[in-house]
Amino acid sequence: MDALAAQRALTTQRVLIAAPDFADSDELRTETADAAGAEAAAIDRLNRLTPTDEVAALSKESDVRRDSYTQPSGDSVQTPAFTNAMRTSVEQYRAMTQRLSSDLDGTLHHRANALRSDALRDTAIILGAVLAALVFALAVGRSLIRSIGRLRQGALQVAQVELPEEIERLSKGGGMSGDPHAAVPYQ
Repeated sequence: MDALAAQRALTTQRVLIAAPDFADSDELRTETADAAGAEAAAIDRLNRLTPTDEVAALSKESDVRRDSYTQPSGDSVQTPAFTNAMRTSVEQYRAMTQRLSSDLDGTLHHRANALRSDALRDTAIILGAVLAALVFALAVGRSLIRSIGRLRQGALQVAQVELPEEIERLSKGGGMSGDPHAAVPYQ
């Protein structure tokens, strides 16, 4: 962000210097000096964040241009040193912006791939948990169905076979067979 702010300040300086009455206008020189100060501040912030030779060179070129702005009114700032510093700064900002852009692009691709992998992992975990819950539910359901089936068979056995036999025996005057308090066998 600081690189873009510095580049924007340099562009402002270039536009102001290109004005036909720049050499005679104290107002344009003041605005140019303000833009140069904004560029220097942005370069300083950039240097604190990422101190590199590239940033040091930008600072040096900015100093050369700022020295040219302090010339008295009426004097041209278009000296060979100034023109060279301007050209060099433009090229350095362009290269820095391209590098930062490609770094950002690489970081975005890396982060997108990492997030995609995380999403796939989380999806697999959720699907595994759903499948495990389904298997558990089927096992519990099958167990319940077997128990209910045995209960049904026992109830049918009692209702269709044992109860009619007992009623017939009692109606013939017989007593209850077996122990009335005996436990029913479990199958």
